[in-house]
Amino acid sequence: MKKISKKKLNNYKKHNYDHRHKMEAYQVIEKDTNYVLSNKNKSIIDEYAKEVLRSTVYSPWLYVYTAYNQKFIEGWLPDNYFGCCP
Repeated sequence: MKKISKKKLNNYKKHNYDHRHKMEAYQVIEKDTNYVLSNKNKSIIDEYAKEVLRSTVYSPWLYVYTAYNQKFIEGWLPDNYFGCCP
């Protein structure tokens, strides 16, 4: 029972951690209207996040990096990739 509760708590913390990062990343993009992200880049990023990083929760920061750089570069690790819970 204790292991299940601990796992649920860690899942909850991870979800909140990723959600906060998502909101922060979107705020960065919204504040700076000079940077636009194409739908093509969004789909490339989402696919990369799924295949390489194993989840699209990492996409928002990759959107930010790509918007500022105007192209996606493989190998970027988003701010929320390392952190929160084991």
